[in-house]
Amino acid sequence: MPRFDVVISYDAGNGIRIERGSEAFSSWPGARETPEWPRAPRQAVEFLTRYFRYASNLARLGQTPLQIGFYMKAAHLVAPAVPGALNYDLNALTLLIRDWSTDEALRQHSLVTWLISDNLNDLHPILVNNPRAASVEIPLPSAEELRDGIDVLAPRYPTALQNFASDHNRLAQQLTGATLTSIETLLRLKEREKKALADDDLVTLKKELIERDANGLIEFIEPVKSLDDLHGQPTIVKWLRQDIALWKQNDLAALPMGYLICGPVGTGKTFLVECLAGEAGVPVVKLKNFRDKSTSRRSSASSTPSAAVSSSSTKPTRPSANATPATATPASPAASTPCSPPK
Repeated sequence: MPRFDVVISYDAGNGIRIERGSEAFSSWPGARETPEWPRAPRQAVEFLTRYFRYASNLARLGQTPLQIGFYMKAAHLVAPAVPGALNYDLNALTLLIRDWSTDEALRQHSLVTWLISDNLNDLHPILVNNPRAASVEIPLPSAEELRDGIDVLAPRYPTALQNFASDHNRLAQQLTGATLTSIETLLRLKEREKKALADDDLVTLKKELIERDANGLIEFIEPVKSLDDLHGQPTIVKWLRQDIALWKQNDLAALPMGYLICGPVGTGKTFLVECLAGEAGVPVVKLKNFRDKSTSRRSSASSTPSAAVSSSSTKPTRPSANATPATATPASPAASTPCSPPK
């Protein structure tokens, strides 16, 4: 943030920190009157709001305006999306944060705030749905980016990477979908154990990495059933086996995009999918009950860092709860993408 005169950060653990422009910030009487700055979220947000209004008032009085940038790390821990929204202090804090981009006095001042969250859906909906905030989603690294990261890590973990010393690209391709932090943790563990990554380990390791990065929202299941275990539905079995034959012949144009399986609880929907996956020889990606996380939000299958940006000097834009709701990609076109079956 090079163009800002004052840069401030806040998180629930470290409290308020002046990253740049400490002299300009110290000239504020409120900073001198409060030798120990508040750390609790509500008091810290009120303290920061007072400073933002002070800087705005100085500009309105004709003094040199300050360019102020602020970012809040782990904002979902400060203003979480709590079902029911019956917490008075939380709602009051959230409204104060929203005022940084909607208050008329602050809108006329050069103030930009960033709220950084692991998952935008974990942030309070008042902030996510703020029409004067934009959302920026940081995607998971691509295979090329993972390869570059592994190239940098290789000198530190020679034992762990000895089987892939000359082919980091293949390792990156097989670990696509995991974060670089998770891969580094894995390499550090293997290096400590004096063990090398093997080809047979990568499938299991990738599953574990993705399940952990997804924060328990997905689970990989190796099906042990087949369509021989599905009884009482001979027409469905025959139809699905025809589709599997087309898939194995790579005749994708004749295949449906996927299957939408509906029915009341206990009618065997999950069992049917496991039998289909076992017959096709592909793993099942199980999406956990997202309603346990929230009754009214969309959940992402991967914990992708997101940032909600509000600026008092930018044109209003409407945020999205994510660019697209992410779901785990099926290993086969015959696995789970919605499509209505033929009659």
